[in-house]
Order: sequence, then C-alpha cells, then structure tokens
Amino acid sequence: RSAGLPPMPHLHLSLLGGFECRRATGALLHFPTRKVRALLAYLAMSAGRAHRRDKLAGLLWGDRDEAQARSNLRKAVSRLRSLPDEEQGCLVAEASQIALKPDGLEVDVSLFERYAADGTPETLEQAAGLYRGAFLADFTDCGEEFDAWLLPERQRLDEMLREILQRLLDHYVVTGAIDRAIQVALRLLTHDPLQESVHRALIRLYMYQDRVGSALDQYRRCRDLLAEELGVEPSSETERLRTELLKLVPDGEPVPAGE
Repeated sequence: RSAGLPPMPHLHLSLLGGFECRRATGALLHFPTRKVRALLAYLAMSAGRAHRRDKLAGLLWGDRDEAQARSNLRKAVSRLRSLPDEEQGCLVAEASQIALKPDGLEVDVSLFERYAADGTPETLEQAAGLYRGAFLADFTDCGEEFDAWLLPERQRLDEMLREILQRLLDHYVVTGAIDRAIQVALRLLTHDPLQESVHRALIRLYMYQDRVGSALDQYRRCRDLLAEELGVEPSSETERLRTELLKLVPDGEPVPAGE
C-alpha cells in the first residue's frame, strides 16, 4: 500500500437491512448468538469510542443481575476475540472498557452517512444503493435498553433515506431524466406510500411519457391509500391534476369507472 493511504479494513459490517460481517477477502463471518452480533453492531456504530463494561452489560443484559450481566458480557467478548488474527486486532477489550478500532473497520452506515453528506447526485445514488433495508432489521429481543438505542437510530436513518430519495427525485425531474425519476419515485412510495406529493410527481412523470393509463392508475392508488389508511380524500392539488389528466384521455376511449 502506498504511503499516506488509509489502511485497508479487515472487517466489513453491513447493518442496513440486517446484520452481515465479512472479512477483507469477502468471506462471511458467523457469530454464535444474537447478543454477540448486537454487541459488535453497537461498538461499530461508535468505532473509536470506548464504552464502559458496566454500560454494555446493562445495555444487553439489563434483565439480569449485575454479576450475571457482566459474566454474559465477558462471554460475548471472548467470542469476539475468537475472530481470525487480523480481524481480532479491531477489538480493544480492556479491564473496564471496550472499543472497536475504526481503522480496521468499514461499516455501511458510516459510508451511507458520508455519501449523504457529500450530497452530489452520484454520491446520493451510492447512499441509496447501500440502503438494503431498515437498520438492523432482523434484531429483536436484545433488551429494552438496546431497543431504546436501536429504534431512534433506525428512525433517523430511515428519515435520511427519505431525504436522499427526495433530493434525487427533484434532481432527475429538473434534469429531465424521467425514467430515473420514475424509479426513485416508486422507491419512495415503497418506503412511505402515503406521500401524496410523490404520488403527484409520479403522475406527472407518467404524463410526460404520455402514459395516461399509468397516470390514472397511480391517481387511483393514491386516492385509495389515503381513504384506507387516513380516511381522507386527495388534496385539491391532486384533484386538479386528475382533472388535467382526464383531458388527456383520447376521444372515444372510455374513462374508467370511478373517475
């Protein structure tokens, strides 16, 4: 490696959409219990920062007495110490505190946040590509304290994705990249189907492509979702768009029932 370049990471952690840990070679690393994976994920989210052992014991085993919680933590750390030699060097376990070294670690959440902060269309696309699903989506029953940390983090990253996708949608609309805009709008609606403004954007995008049937279908999906989930009708802006859309239905072609 050339002088001045950062060290190659020994561990690659994917926490968006579930937990996955790989060596630099790409080989998947397996950990025996959910709590060991939770400990590694928690340390990875604050790599370089040391955490007191009593805090970590309470985080993951708050339902046990202090002695049992500390014993369980020791066992979890011992299992992390069983990593292969290079990867084991990422873990710093001292008498009173534990940390992961950031130099030997690559975490998809950190990359996601970095790309989002950079904010160019290219890096926003990279960020969106990293988001395979909700943060630690498959983690359950790791304790109340762990959940109290996990759920706000999941919500924060979820909101970041929504902002990233909205910025990409706006960019592609402005630049006339209609196909890309449609893909992003559809993903936004998969993420949050009640965003009426995104339904309108998608209807307009279909109209730009003269896909009147697709636009009408999208209006109906929007109307039905709002009625079923919120008990409300589409806004006046959405209804004006529907009126505009119906004018584009070719003469002689029947307007679908309910329109």
